[in-house]
Amino acid sequence: MNFDVVYSHSQNAADLNIDQKEILRYMGHRGEASMETDMLIYSLMEEVRQKAMPRGAFVLKKLERLRIGNMNIASKNLAKNLDGCEMVILFAITCGAQVDRLIASKSSTEPSKALAISAIATTLCEAYADSLCGELKAYFAKQGLYLRPRFSPGYGDFALEFQKDIVTMTEASKRCSITLTDSLMLVPSKSVTGIIGIGKEMTHCPPSGCEACSKTDCRYRR
Repeated sequence: MNFDVVYSHSQNAADLNIDQKEILRYMGHRGEASMETDMLIYSLMEEVRQKAMPRGAFVLKKLERLRIGNMNIASKNLAKNLDGCEMVILFAITCGAQVDRLIASKSSTEPSKALAISAIATTLCEAYADSLCGELKAYFAKQGLYLRPRFSPGYGDFALEFQKDIVTMTEASKRCSITLTDSLMLVPSKSVTGIIGIGKEMTHCPPSGCEACSKTDCRYRR
């Protein structure tokens, strides 16, 4: 992998593992779900997988005093996360516009289905991000390097405005049809951008990031 070269990526939605507990969390459920809710999720899962087209792009960049290319990052949270790193991966991924259309088609007539589809798609998008991180982790492990938890604009004090730079540097509009609204929201809505630090120190960070990790005193925690 070379610096400043943008790489495209894609994955079959059927190959991504979806955690039903995460779907319920995105639906706002706490504790056990009803059989009716479980059946609703189960009935919609395959339809979402068929509509989803997981695609993405990423680029390897040198990191110099929290400067990545032309991007100067003023974020204490991200600085802590990237402490000791000399390079980073910028990435942008999406589940595609057809998922948004599916949600919109149900919103006015079947809001419960729209909510479930949205939660399934969000979980699928996060699973895709985890899968990409897993591939990158394996690649850099062969070089004796380790990945930090992925860090997206909007986490902590890492301003949402950095979405612009990541979308630009990953060529996300051209490679996977991701654009930004005036309010800096990603379109399609089931999309994620972020930064992954690469360092020489082993962190044992899970691909899914800090939410899945019980080590609350970790200095890289976002």
